[in-house]
Amino acid sequence: MEYAVVAAPDPELLRDAVFLHHEALSYRSFITAFGPRFLALLYRGLLRRGDGFLVVATEAGSLVGFILACTDSARLLSAVARSPLEVASVIVPALVRHPRLLTKLVQTLGYASRQSITVPAELLVIAVVPERRSSGIGRRLLAELRTELRARGIDAYKVTVHEEMAGANRFYAENGLRLAGGFRLYGVHWNLYVDQLTQPVTRGTNAAAPRGSG
Repeated sequence: MEYAVVAAPDPELLRDAVFLHHEALSYRSFITAFGPRFLALLYRGLLRRGDGFLVVATEAGSLVGFILACTDSARLLSAVARSPLEVASVIVPALVRHPRLLTKLVQTLGYASRQSITVPAELLVIAVVPERRSSGIGRRLLAELRTELRARGIDAYKVTVHEEMAGANRFYAENGLRLAGGFRLYGVHWNLYVDQLTQPVTRGTNAAAPRGSG
């Protein structure tokens, strides 16, 4: 298994990450309702702006897991602002088919204001292929994320999880994240976890190495 930090929009890698995100998380993710094209726009926008990066796990050249993180979640939706026509061509048809998405879209615009803490960096997505879950890949991805954030001078990050998702909540608690509060969004309760990164980091031969640059 190989782990790396990816800071540039590699088309093939983004395609695989978007596919895994859409296939693994559509049952609970609002933004997947807009389809893989929207996810690709978001991922590509974050990496191009330098606001986001991927931590990836690959085996024999294939993606088996990844984390998408951003350094400032308040700027998340602005990552797609450079392609307004393309975004509209994806979002508008979805809203026509499912008008209730409009309410959730409006709620999303106020996402950051619902949180009780001011920690800009956020773990946005973590996904592992079904056949390799519960094998330690998620834990290792989290460790590589911490290394990268410390190297960038970031001392904390947050992640939000549906309260009802027992497995995900247990994963973050067991890996040392602190439950810092909660809020309601899309009609469900979300738990807000914070990971305080207080120890300095020194990159070694086993640390995640950047793959590409902005």
